[in-house]
Amino acid sequence: MVINRGKISEDKSETSLRAYGALVNKGTFRNYGEIKLADSLKPDKASSVKAADMDKVNVGIRANSTDGRIENYADITIGTADATKAESRTNIGSWAIYGYDITTGKKRC
Repeated sequence: MVINRGKISEDKSETSLRAYGALVNKGTFRNYGEIKLADSLKPDKASSVKAADMDKVNVGIRANSTDGRIENYADITIGTADATKAESRTNIGSWAIYGYDITTGKKRC
């Protein structure tokens, strides 16, 4: 088991590659710390996003197989969340948690 109590964040660089806050191949990842990633896809408009683009989106915590278990008790933020800002309107296609065996609960301080 891996336990995160710290802060995981992505730098401000922009790439067309996927970024992960944590990747679980086997075992359990238990998160109590904040995960913050940069904006994911930033198309001109939502209709220009294709199915293949979803392979490039940012993921807060991902389990690659059924051997990975995720427990999350903290905030995961991907990109700008302020709808009044233009950049948040094109922050499309992100997964906070993606996996098979997931437990979530209220934030623990």
